[in-house]
Amino acid sequence: MIEMIILSLAGILLLVCAILIGGFGKIELLHSYHYTNMADSDSKAYTRSIGGVLFLFALSCFSAVGVHAFTASAWWAAVLLAGFAVSIFLLWYVQKKYNGGIIG
Repeated sequence: MIEMIILSLAGILLLVCAILIGGFGKIELLHSYHYTNMADSDSKAYTRSIGGVLFLFALSCFSAVGVHAFTASAWWAAVLLAGFAVSIFLLWYVQKKYNGGIIG
């Protein structure tokens, strides 16, 4: 039960970050090396993409909590890991596209 509370809180935190970064364009919430090599014209597209990926991370957390609540099985871990795997790949793709690499 405590793991579901922690996952819910993590999902809320990720959702707030997704809204701030993706919706309001708060690029300063990210570390500067994530957008060092990025063109200024790509700033809006980059923040929207990162916000979308963070939203997917949050959705993975909420989906895992929902699966656990309705099935009471260990499938919640598979849902969480699958969502995180897709999210990490998309995060890598966005970083590669706009910054040239993960660190810059």
